[in-house]
Amino acid sequence: MGAELVCYEVDGQVATITLNRPDAMNALTLEVGEQLDAALRKAEASDDVRCAVLTGAGKAFCAGDDVNEAWQEENLQRGLAPLKKAIPRPTPETLRVLEFEKPLVAAVNGVAVGVGMDLALVADIRLANQYARFGGLYVNFNLVADFASLRRLPQLVGPSKAAELLFTGDLVDATEAERIGLVSRVVDAGELVDEAQALAAKIASKPPEALRAIKAGLAKGTLMTYADLAGLGEYISRTLVGLFETKDHAEAVSAFMAGREPEFTGE
Repeated sequence: MGAELVCYEVDGQVATITLNRPDAMNALTLEVGEQLDAALRKAEASDDVRCAVLTGAGKAFCAGDDVNEAWQEENLQRGLAPLKKAIPRPTPETLRVLEFEKPLVAAVNGVAVGVGMDLALVADIRLANQYARFGGLYVNFNLVADFASLRRLPQLVGPSKAAELLFTGDLVDATEAERIGLVSRVVDAGELVDEAQALAAKIASKPPEALRAIKAGLAKGTLMTYADLAGLGEYISRTLVGLFETKDHAEAVSAFMAGREPEFTGE
């Protein structure tokens, strides 16, 4: 049996799902994605669970894709395979969180970058501790952002600020994240998960069918259903297939691994 890369605990009517690779800042691999999917499905299928909390073990929420594993040639091709289909689907981890039918609170306990920020963006509510840092970073690797950053981020912070963050790849600290509306509030690190669970418990005390209906209504109201995102997801998928094969992407990864500044040529 594989390692427990995603922990699942239930207290009362609240499930807490914890990304559990603290030594790697909870960076995503294909196996982490599979275990996250399983945890979300378990929470969704349980009549006892009415709300969930998503957080990370240690000092990070999620540092995006694990470049050392997810971007190895064999794993990369496996990950790109769904994007090359006639009707491609968006990034599976982000899509699975988006499709979660019950209310979801993200407790962002540190760095949330790349797909890590996307996971937080598609949660219904975001709380953060004072050490949280958010960043798209896709541009730094010659890649296009996923649908969460292209659709949800502008809704939260406005189109101009979203464009600034995605064009520059800059990080946003917790104070700025709260100011621009990226998170609901900043909570002391020692109290973050407790606060998120308390909020989740309050939500869970409400009628479950009403919660599902409100969540579905919010998704329709913000055009964040899969039907609304299908065209955007197809664009992202097809664009990523090409960008992953560019010299500039290879240079970005090489520079990142070597700890040096990349030199982009537009190829």
